[in-house]
Amino acid sequence: MDHKDLVKKVFYLSMRDKIRIQLCEDALSSKIPSEELEAVIVDSLKNGIDSARQIKAQFHEKTIAEIVESHEIKLDYVDMMTQEDFTSIGSFELPNHILINQGLVKKQGTFFQESEINFLTFDYWKEIVLAHEFFHYLQEKDKGMFVNNYQVSVWGKVPFGPKSKLEVLSEIAANAFAQELLELIDYPGLIDMILVFPCYPERMALKLEKALKKIE
Repeated sequence: MDHKDLVKKVFYLSMRDKIRIQLCEDALSSKIPSEELEAVIVDSLKNGIDSARQIKAQFHEKTIAEIVESHEIKLDYVDMMTQEDFTSIGSFELPNHILINQGLVKKQGTFFQESEINFLTFDYWKEIVLAHEFFHYLQEKDKGMFVNNYQVSVWGKVPFGPKSKLEVLSEIAANAFAQELLELIDYPGLIDMILVFPCYPERMALKLEKALKKIE
């Protein structure tokens, strides 16, 4: 499949398909009991959506940048290191620091401008990343969130064995938050893979094709 067609296909996957891929990317998600999986997804999405609605009710027509500023969060646009194995598009650092990887823009070249998702400019995606990372700030403030408390047994059904939280649930919630807050048509899951694609097209093509096979 042509690279631009592949990226477009992934971008327009349904929310459920994107979430299925996200879960497949986290090895611990396989520990979620099958009878709990649907409720776990719904509750994670609800954390993000409810948080976004609370913020919208409080700040009305303010932009995400204005909302972040009102919380006295330090926001920096920086050139982060890019690597084939892992490239961050943004991050939240405790207690109140959000970083956005503006260095991706140069490495992306004209890939998106020449594709059918040419609206995926820095001005567009930086707001998605900012909203996503802002949710992680809110998550730290609200220890009662479902995504902060749900745990799986690392050793399966072994009684009293070690348990672990699932980072992927926080990512699902953060994406739902960004979609609700910014009123996006498409759930922004897998946006990290999509934005990094032009930097390492051959490697990312293999990764996306492998991801698609998981939902066939």
